[in-house]
Amino acid sequence: MEQQEYEKAVADFSYAIALQPDLALAYYNRGIARYQLEKVGEGKEDLEKAAGLYKEQGQTEIEQQVMAAIAQLENQN
Repeated sequence: MEQQEYEKAVADFSYAIALQPDLALAYYNRGIARYQLEKVGEGKEDLEKAAGLYKEQGQTEIEQQVMAAIAQLENQN
C-alpha cells in the first residue's frame, strides 16, 4: 500500500471509532496503519487500546495476539 492509502485507512478507522468507541478491531487496524506511516507512538497507543478492549470483552486470546503483535513491532523499530 502507498502512504496515501494508509492515511485514508487511518481516517476511515478513526471515523469508525467515533461511531463505535468500543470497536477493538478498528483500533487494531488503525494502529497497524499508523505503524506503516511510521507513527510508532500513535500506533502503539491504538494497539494497546485494542488489547484492552478485547480483554474487557472477554476475548483474551485476541488480546494476547495483539500484545504479541506490539512486541513484534517494537522489535522491528
